[in-house]
Amino acid sequence: MRIGGHCKVLIYLPVPVVFAPLTLDNYAGSCGFSLSAVIDTTLADVDRTKVRRAHLRKEEIEANADGVKHRYLHLVDGGVADNLALRTVIEALELAVASRNFRVVAGFDRLKRFAVIVVNSHSAPSNDWGMHDSPPGIAGIVLKSATISIDRYSYEQTEILHDYVVRHDATIGTSIPAIKVFLIDIALDAIVDRGERRYFAELPTSFSLSDEQVDRLREVDGKLLRESGEYNRLLCSLGAPSRTR
Repeated sequence: MRIGGHCKVLIYLPVPVVFAPLTLDNYAGSCGFSLSAVIDTTLADVDRTKVRRAHLRKEEIEANADGVKHRYLHLVDGGVADNLALRTVIEALELAVASRNFRVVAGFDRLKRFAVIVVNSHSAPSNDWGMHDSPPGIAGIVLKSATISIDRYSYEQTEILHDYVVRHDATIGTSIPAIKVFLIDIALDAIVDRGERRYFAELPTSFSLSDEQVDRLREVDGKLLRESGEYNRLLCSLGAPSRTR
C-alpha cells in the first residue's frame, strides 16, 4: 500500500500483542510534497509557545516523513495512545483559535457549527482481588495496568475538550471564531438503571460478543444519544425536531 505524505487513509489497525502490527511501505519524500513546509507556512502567524501541541505533532510527522530512515511503518491500534481519538480534534480547535491562517486553510471560517460525538464504552469488569491475601497474577496486573492508563487518558481528553467548549462559549465574538461547538458525550456511566449499567460495564472488550450483546449495546447507545441534552441542542440549532423519545 503506497501512502504519500499528503494522503489521508482510513485503516482498521490490529490490537497490540493479540495481532501483529500492520506494516506499510513508506514512500514519503518521493512525491515532491513537503508537509513540514506547509505546516510552517500555515502557522507563521502564531507564537510557537501558544501551539506547543501542534509543533510536537509537526516533529512526529517530520520523523515519519523520512522515507529513508523510516522505510517501513509498523502500525497498531491507536487505542494505546488515544483511545477516543480526541487529541487531533483538540489540537485543531486550539489552532483555530490561535491561527487565522489555519482557520482559512482548514475551512473553519466557513463553519457555523462544530459537533463532536464521543462514544466511550469502556468496560469495568468486577474482580475479587480485594478479598484474597495473595496478589493477582501477572496477566491480570498487565491487563489492569493498560486499561487504567487508557481509561484515565480518555477521561482527561474528554475534560480538556469540555473545558475548551466552556472557554469558547465564554469568549465567542471576540478573538474566537463565531462557531457553535457541541460536545456530545455518550458514556455507559450515564445509564440510570443500576443493574443495566452494571451489565454493560461487565461486557468484555472482545471480538466474540453474542448477537444479543451487540443488539443491546447498539440500542442503549442510541438511547443515550437521543437523551443527550447537547445532542438535542444541536438538533434545535439545525431546526430539527428533538429526539428525546
